[in-house]
Amino acid sequence: MYKVAMLGAVILFLFTGCAIKEVMPAVKTYNLKINLNIKKFAHSRCDNNVLKVRSLKLNSLALTDNIYYGIGKYYINSYTQSQWLQRPSYRINYYLIAALQKSHIFKAVIPNEVQGDSNLLLEYNIDDFAQYFNKAKTKSYVDVRIRFLLINMLNNRLIASKTFDKRLFTISQNAIGGVQAFGEATGEVISKAVVWVDHICNINLKKR
Repeated sequence: MYKVAMLGAVILFLFTGCAIKEVMPAVKTYNLKINLNIKKFAHSRCDNNVLKVRSLKLNSLALTDNIYYGIGKYYINSYTQSQWLQRPSYRINYYLIAALQKSHIFKAVIPNEVQGDSNLLLEYNIDDFAQYFNKAKTKSYVDVRIRFLLINMLNNRLIASKTFDKRLFTISQNAIGGVQAFGEATGEVISKAVVWVDHICNINLKKR
């Protein structure tokens, strides 16, 4: 009788033990918040043109929910307990279109998904979007680098291209510090890109 009871206890332990799962800490999510300071451009030569915006999505660290960091420039990893609520590529596309619309450089600005007539195309690729630490992990900064190409869709010719980048040191050596710096750095890159687009319009294009 004693052996039967012991056997039952062992079997019960094995079944209940297998059901026990390790409790993992909750993953914190962050949204890329970008503050834009965009002015309205008056008398732009592109104000009768329709611009389409398209992301090239070439090997970008901004295409996933992961928040990436590196030790130096050679070792890239992602935070295990922190991630983006929305992919940075989505947020950047949204804010870029909003900034171009607010600038009034063009008659209209439309995303690539919209089936509408447009005579100009702004392609861009996010070449770098990561937080980098020194070897001692006592300092970190974010690098945001986006390459832009303005294309005439009537003849499929490249009008101009430009890469904008911003390196910004973080206020803390963790994911939170990186997220804050990403927002500020990305805002500066987008703002510079809008000014550049207006400049290219005024020196290269004629009013339609």
